[in-house]
Amino acid sequence: NLGAGGCTPAQSAGLFLVNMFGLLHACLLSSIQVARAASVEWERLATTPAAHVSFTVALRPSNLGEVDRLLAAISDPDSPKYGSFLTRAQVARLTATDNDAVKRVTAAMAPAKCANQGDWLACSARVPELERIFRCHFAAFSSRHGNVDVVAVVAETPLSVPAVVRDDVAFVSGLTELPVRHKRPTVYAGGEADDGHCVTPDTIRLTYNVTDGPIGAYPVTQAVGEFSGADFERQSDLSLFAKATGLGNLTIARFFGPPNDPSAEPTEATLDIQYMASSAVGNDNWVWNSDGWMFALATNLSGAADADRPSVVSLSYAWNEDEQCHGLPGNANCTGTDNSGYINRTNVEFQKLGLLGTTVVVASGDSGSHGRTDKTCFLNKKMHPNFPAASPYVTTVGGTQFSGPISTAGITSPICKTLGNCAGSGKEVVASTDRRVASPAERARVTSGGGFSNYSPAPSFQADAVSAYLKQGGGVVPDTALFNAAGRGYPDIAALAHSYYVKLNGQNGFVDGTSAATPVIAGLIARINAHRKAAGRPNVGFFNPLLYKVFASSPDAFQDVTEGSTRCTESG
Repeated sequence: NLGAGGCTPAQSAGLFLVNMFGLLHACLLSSIQVARAASVEWERLATTPAAHVSFTVALRPSNLGEVDRLLAAISDPDSPKYGSFLTRAQVARLTATDNDAVKRVTAAMAPAKCANQGDWLACSARVPELERIFRCHFAAFSSRHGNVDVVAVVAETPLSVPAVVRDDVAFVSGLTELPVRHKRPTVYAGGEADDGHCVTPDTIRLTYNVTDGPIGAYPVTQAVGEFSGADFERQSDLSLFAKATGLGNLTIARFFGPPNDPSAEPTEATLDIQYMASSAVGNDNWVWNSDGWMFALATNLSGAADADRPSVVSLSYAWNEDEQCHGLPGNANCTGTDNSGYINRTNVEFQKLGLLGTTVVVASGDSGSHGRTDKTCFLNKKMHPNFPAASPYVTTVGGTQFSGPISTAGITSPICKTLGNCAGSGKEVVASTDRRVASPAERARVTSGGGFSNYSPAPSFQADAVSAYLKQGGGVVPDTALFNAAGRGYPDIAALAHSYYVKLNGQNGFVDGTSAATPVIAGLIARINAHRKAAGRPNVGFFNPLLYKVFASSPDAFQDVTEGSTRCTESG
């Protein structure tokens, strides 16, 4: 929920913790944000390699009204079509771009080689060919990532989509953005958490009333999505973490996309896989890496073979809605459109994943509602919602922290005998750096994100919850001139986001972030899917319609978090 004063929507009734099917006890509230690569990290090379350059042409999908109707029916637990998911082939036929348009765009891209993916093209061409197609100039840039020199070929002058197909093309990506280096979660190493307690899988089990023990004979697949510069999960760390927390053997079953990058910053991927795996022990753990941003990852998932698509995917990344096309200095990742066009087209891919039965769980950000654009909230008090957190077609996760006495009853993890500071359960408030709402001993190192989209209207499933929040008025709801009260409100649910115990490079570490809460919630949803599979039922798929209906019909199943604030950023 979103609430009071300052320069962000912050404290309020509306953040809630769920105890669903005896498995999930979580809350309405949200991840690590992507730190865009600064141009100073890249050095222009004197010559440009002659290799082929891959790029994507996003086309305009067909039958979007039917997509809306089908997704609503498939995701509504009161609908006779609930859980009647489509296959990849059925979705491809439903949204396929008009064949004449595909022919026009393919011809306009020649001599580039393009493969038709239904409503987008996967293309490749050499630099001289690209320069003729898009009437621009390309150059090569080099950057040192760890022990590896990375070379990227991108346009250094503006691209122009051929005029004859501008109405057919939503945008072109993959030609203007340098590889992004992601912001790492806030991690502090050593033998003791900074405020005297830490979160372990025991804490998740005890706080959220999770059924003890591993999944039985009906496991499902669950995946973490990672991006270039943060895609390095170590099986060795996962094994050490499992041993330290008494969970037996946790393994990564499959990797998809580009191979893990040993030069990448491992903290985010380490946190993601350790807490998704430990929240649903016995499910199959997958890693899905992507070289591109959200559209690229979503199309890879929606285009995967039905057997190769996870039941749940956790994404611990978000970035300002207003910078989806211009987040890199002097570069854009969606030529031919603007932020609204990129967001709307990517949302179609998230809708497809809902039609296919995959739950997309994302984090809302670690910089409060104001975001990192102006960390002091001094220059501009307007809120800066994040994407994909503000997408209506994902389940967005926020962050809480313990406040006051913390129980240690029920702790069984072996590492807790060494640490001596593992939390069992306690009272939760919004995770925040704000001095005004947390004592120094309790203050988190991040502030949970939350807000209202500037591009996506409020979906019907949350209309009542948003209306109830807005009616609370001053003291809880900030000036509506600072945010779009008609937009999609987020987050939808939240969990602990402060002082998570991890194994990183073989050492004990402690991490803050809604990027910790997100894989936990994703794992718990995957756990529900496994129980449904055992009962002969389908996945929950797009989770939000079910979540809000349960809240409306059984409010006592939720714990309303009314203390805390999202007004301050990490630098707050």
